[in-house]
Amino acid sequence: MAQVIDGRTFSVGEILGGAAQDSNGAQLKFEQIKDSSPPVFEAKGTDNKIYSFEMTSISVRLSIRSTLCS
Repeated sequence: MAQVIDGRTFSVGEILGGAAQDSNGAQLKFEQIKDSSPPVFEAKGTDNKIYSFEMTSISVRLSIRSTLCS
């Protein structure tokens, strides 16, 4: 885990997977803010701070699977 410092870069997988900590060392659990566009995620720290990030320009890797069973 890594402490969040304003402006620090994390991958989306790391931050949503629980790799971020507040200044007290507590794990941050990010949740999407409803009806936000672009998607915004926030976590409330035990240090009385709100941590957030928005998904504005992220590349993703898409995959395709068949839903047909034999």
